[in-house]
Amino acid sequence: MACVMYADAHGGQYPPHLPATAGYCKTNYLDQVIANFDLVYTGSITNITDPSATIILKEKLARQSLGDGKLVKTYAYADGHALIHKSEDGTFDKWEAEQIIKP
Repeated sequence: MACVMYADAHGGQYPPHLPATAGYCKTNYLDQVIANFDLVYTGSITNITDPSATIILKEKLARQSLGDGKLVKTYAYADGHALIHKSEDGTFDKWEAEQIIKP
């Protein structure tokens, strides 16, 4: 949500890097986000045709789910919602490529 709020306050531009969102969330939370996530979209909101299907933030490292032990990663989307995606084969690259706008 901090990225969406940043864009709202900066003429529709997503932040150039995660530390730029410092005024939009608590410091200890931001430190955790910076340590564990990559910002994968920086640019104008007008370049995103489907915000609910466009990833702007992705977890750096996959982790095992508690239930079945499969790998999962957390993603944040341009519309502000988040999703935990489970990989059936242990890879995320193809799925991510379908939902990330290339720079």
